[in-house]
Amino acid sequence: MSEKVGFANGAGVLATGGSNGNTLGMLCARQKYFPETLLEGSDGRKIAILTSEEAHYSVLMSANVIGIGYNNCVKVGVDKDGRMCPKELVKKVHELKQKGIKPICVISAAGSTVRGQFDPIEKNQEICDELDMWHHVDAAWGGGCLLSDKHKVLMKGVEKADSVCWDAHKTMGMPLICSAFLVQDLPLLKQVCAHGKTAHYLLHAHNEDNDLGHVSLQCGRRNDSLKLWLAWKDKGDEGWAALIDNYISIADYMEEKIHAHPRMEMMSPRKYLNVCLRYNPTPGKDSGVDLNALNAQIRQELYDTKKFMISRANIGKDVIMRPVITNPGITNQVIDDLCAEIVKIGDAISKA
Repeated sequence: MSEKVGFANGAGVLATGGSNGNTLGMLCARQKYFPETLLEGSDGRKIAILTSEEAHYSVLMSANVIGIGYNNCVKVGVDKDGRMCPKELVKKVHELKQKGIKPICVISAAGSTVRGQFDPIEKNQEICDELDMWHHVDAAWGGGCLLSDKHKVLMKGVEKADSVCWDAHKTMGMPLICSAFLVQDLPLLKQVCAHGKTAHYLLHAHNEDNDLGHVSLQCGRRNDSLKLWLAWKDKGDEGWAALIDNYISIADYMEEKIHAHPRMEMMSPRKYLNVCLRYNPTPGKDSGVDLNALNAQIRQELYDTKKFMISRANIGKDVIMRPVITNPGITNQVIDDLCAEIVKIGDAISKA
């Protein structure tokens, strides 16, 4: 996985999920800039993490866990497509420094939760290099694009990041749990997990290269690597690439159907596998219908048919339906049936 990311000497550990991977990335940043906190603790009010307004909620959770607090997890504005704005990032960093707060880490989303968008990783890396911050890429969802030669461009520049989390239990379809935290600076990760050095009854120096307890927040753990190793042996790099390419092809097909239909509309430009749409009986006109209530009801009735289960979410104040293409059983015919069912239910409710 380090090879796919582009970490020439990368290392890492399997974690409980992207949430835990984000925590590890933030801990590495804290260890780099405030190493004394490992022994003495820290005043989180003097430390800040920067992330996108559309970042996964686990970033807030991690800020709580490592003692920074919600208020010092600073949200950076996004463009109309949902991607972090680099100019806004620089502005936030300077504002924090003027307040005597040290920004230690920028977290770029690679496959944001709702829209599936990719922050400008390469530009964010340049900013981190210039302003001296750790750069962690949350690719829990989007990391799968690295398996495809055609679509890995979505994460251009990731090879220069300091750390990455990537969930194999998402686009790669591994059973829970199977998530990797990857880092370029292995000695730093070992410092973060130095609590293991006190376990003289369990962890020993002569076996340090093989004993993952030296790079893990956990003690007891499952053998989560085996299922991924076996799957990779079975599918091979070409098999993974074909899987991701097929998913994106199906998402392309669904987007085309939505654009072609007079009563469905895309609610955000699509880059990956998230298809953000809503039913609208009169696109471009005020029909007097509460579109949020209408689409929430469509999604619920769709669920009640027991034929399709898709999620609902918000983009700003708009309620949307959010099919995510990440199931090898999905075909274009399934998409045809799903779209037909959405329109059928929407027409019946709105009397379109």
